[in-house]
Amino acid sequence: MIKIRKTDITELNTLMDIFEQGTEEIIKKDIENGNSYVCLDEEQNIAGTFAFIQGNDPTYVQIYDGEWIDDIRPYGVIHRLASTEDSKGIASACLQW
Repeated sequence: MIKIRKTDITELNTLMDIFEQGTEEIIKKDIENGNSYVCLDEEQNIAGTFAFIQGNDPTYVQIYDGEWIDDIRPYGVIHRLASTEDSKGIASACLQW
């Protein structure tokens, strides 16, 4: 079973290994803002990660084709969902969480 908890700043390098790309500044900001989560496998190893941002997400301030059905109710978005090569069920666990 996959367990999900907030990311600790000391785990930044582990997350960067999962992403394999130069997004360190963004990931560090996610952690500092309390929006970064890790997915732990049965051995308590980090098998995946994602950012969950509640409230007004700057990414969606301007929508170019269409509009929100309702921009009053609060919402949350998932960004930067990633997992290790051999892990399974990370996306499912994230969405169920």
